[in-house]
Amino acid sequence: MSRAAPVRERASGAALPPLSARQAQALDGALQRRLAVPSLLLMENAGRGAAEAIAERYGHGRAVVLIGGGNNGGDGAVVARHLARLRWQVRCLVVGALGSAARRTPDCATNLRIVQRLRIACRAVTSGSAARRAIASIARDEVVVDALLGTGASGPLREPLATLVEALARQPQRACVALDLPTGLDLARRRPGPLCVRADLTLTFAAPKRGFASAAARAVTGAVEVIDLGVPLGALERLLPTALRHAPRAPRGVRRRAASRPTRSA
Repeated sequence: MSRAAPVRERASGAALPPLSARQAQALDGALQRRLAVPSLLLMENAGRGAAEAIAERYGHGRAVVLIGGGNNGGDGAVVARHLARLRWQVRCLVVGALGSAARRTPDCATNLRIVQRLRIACRAVTSGSAARRAIASIARDEVVVDALLGTGASGPLREPLATLVEALARQPQRACVALDLPTGLDLARRRPGPLCVRADLTLTFAAPKRGFASAAARAVTGAVEVIDLGVPLGALERLLPTALRHAPRAPRGVRRRAASRPTRSA
């Protein structure tokens, strides 16, 4: 049986056991319903904690944040803002047209709008060819932050995500940090898909993910660190049984395993 990857944990995430993607999403929902914690506040806490972890690991530097259209992309927009606050040089590669909220979750659209109004550089990626050009623009000294897809994603990568991930894999070695999980990692099957981001560091939210516990997954997550969502441990533990009871059903063909513990949906 494979051993879980070493996990560095901060604050309230430290005592929570690993969760499946479905359980992480259910916990996220329970925090909003039972504790009235707005989703935007959860995103703010996640992104700020991730930005501070990046700055702690790499010092002062430059970063390029790859932003998808879901809540994981919203986390990335928060990371970009807080890295800029920490005096990093930051720019964003954004999937989809910059002026449209279509195909973005409301929280992602809100945080991306803030980033744009702060005049943090944003570049739209709307096609495979645009994705190749965008990845080719990344300098060796820029830390890549993968905020393309989170725990809510399933199925094969679509364009221009597929080309973004493929082009990134072809680039010379550079530092890469994944938010919540590397894009393309199948948490249910605990293995990377045909196209998957290979991270040096994965900053996962609220609790470790059960899908990290295989050699194949560890090869793409790199080091794993749990980022606190700003909720006391006791409250998380009280919510956990309810969250696990209300976790969405497993997709057909995926065996539902015994309950474990929390993360953030994306």
